[in-house]
Amino acid sequence: MTSKKFSELTIEEAEQFLVKNNGIDKADIEKVVKECNKEFFKLIGIDADEDYKETQKDFVFLRDQRKGAEQTMLFIKRGSITIIVTGLFWAVYQGIKHYFTK
Repeated sequence: MTSKKFSELTIEEAEQFLVKNNGIDKADIEKVVKECNKEFFKLIGIDADEDYKETQKDFVFLRDQRKGAEQTMLFIKRGSITIIVTGLFWAVYQGIKHYFTK
């Protein structure tokens, strides 16, 4: 364990290290981690004190919005390509028609 950096330790190894070397117990570690998580979520605009199910619903809604936007872009791209190809075929057809009707 001494050859690893602290950031490379597993959660269990880090807990053992902190308990052994600093006298910190598992409850203190859990408390610090919960506070860090709450602070992080507040920084990104999520109220961590709110019911987590509401936050999950918000993320599901955002995922659905993203998927819907991706689907819309796919339809727009397909439609654009169809219009361009149809226009090219129409131009070729008109050119051939004009060439043979002279």
